[in-house]
Amino acid sequence: MNNRIRVDILSPLPPRHVLLILRAARSIRRLAATGILAVLAASCAALAPGASATHSAQTLGVLITQMAAQKEAAPSPSPTSYAPPADAPTASTGPTVTPTVIATVLFITPSPRFRRATYSGSTPTTNGTSLLTRTLASRCNAAFFVGDVAPIFENSEVKAGATFVKTWVVRNVGTCTWYPSYMLYWHSGAHMEGPDYIDILEIIPPNKNLFVSLTLVAPQEPGKYYSRWYFRDPEFTQFGIGPNYSDPLMVRITVVA
Repeated sequence: MNNRIRVDILSPLPPRHVLLILRAARSIRRLAATGILAVLAASCAALAPGASATHSAQTLGVLITQMAAQKEAAPSPSPTSYAPPADAPTASTGPTVTPTVIATVLFITPSPRFRRATYSGSTPTTNGTSLLTRTLASRCNAAFFVGDVAPIFENSEVKAGATFVKTWVVRNVGTCTWYPSYMLYWHSGAHMEGPDYIDILEIIPPNKNLFVSLTLVAPQEPGKYYSRWYFRDPEFTQFGIGPNYSDPLMVRITVVA
C-alpha cells in the first residue's frame, strides 16, 4: 500500500505508464539514483494525464540518449599534481667525492714445480709451414723429454716405503698421432710396485705435450734406485726419447730412512 501511494505522489500518469518508465530505467547503469528520479519527475510533469504510453517511452528514450552522450563527452578528470609543503626538507647536494682505490701488489715467487730436462740434444722446431717441418723427427714415432714435474725430480730423496708420484712431460715429435692404443710400459730396473704399463688415454697429435704419471712405492732399504720406461705403439714398436728416440724415461730416486 505504501509503494502505491508513493507512485501516485511522484507521477500523475497511470500506473501502467509508470511501470513502462521504470522498466526502461533499469537498463541504465552507473547513473546516480537521484539523477534518474529528477529526470523522471521532469519528464512526467511535462506529460498530460491522457498521454499515450508510446509517447512517454519515446520521450524517455530521447532523455536517456542525451544523458549517455553527455556522459561520454565529459572529459575525464586529470590527476592532481602533488606540491610538497613549503616546510618539507630538501636533499642537499654536496661536493662529489671520488673514492680513492689503494692497490697493494704482492710479488710472490712460485715454488719450482717444474724442472726442464737437462738433455742437450736438439729441440723440436715450431715452424708451422707443414707437418713435417714443425716436428723434430721424420719418422712416425718419436718423443722428446721436456722435463719433470714436482715433487719428484732427478735423484729426489724419498723415505723408505713411501708412496710417491713420478710425472714427466714429453712431446710427440714424430709424424704420427698418439691415441689410446699407445702405452708406456715398464722395461727394466726397480719395479717399485708400479704398474706393468699404463695406456695413453689422450689423443696427442704431433708437436703436442703429454703429462704422464706413475704411482710408485719406494723400496724399504736406503740407497739409489732407478727404473726404465718406454713407449709402445699398437704394433708393439718400442720408442723413446734421446737423439735416436731409443732412450727410456727414467725414474731415479734416493731412498732415505
